[in-house]
Amino acid sequence: MRARYAAYALGEIDFLVRTAVDADREGIAAWQKRATFVGLRVEQVEAGTERDEAGFVTFAARFLEDGRCAELRERSRFAKVAGRWRYESGESRIVPVALNRNDPCPCHSGLKAKKCHLG
Repeated sequence: MRARYAAYALGEIDFLVRTAVDADREGIAAWQKRATFVGLRVEQVEAGTERDEAGFVTFAARFLEDGRCAELRERSRFAKVAGRWRYESGESRIVPVALNRNDPCPCHSGLKAKKCHLG
């Protein structure tokens, strides 16, 4: 999960397509260009050890898009295929994150939100 988040943050579209079933390359690339990914919180891991063939990860990925902050909240299913973990599916929703203009910008620039991405 952390590798996929980092790939979104760094624009590693090939990795995201390679590690998912039925990945929409154009959709992934378009969202990756619009959003700035600023944080990941893994909330729960179910199975997914070396001995397992499948597992679930519940997470919240925070991002900035169109002058707003939001979280993608998802419970993802992963399966091991040929010895490698692959994203299979997920139940997700996007939740707005309320920020005061004087709060620190979630991108960790050190600036207030109003002077950075949310200005």
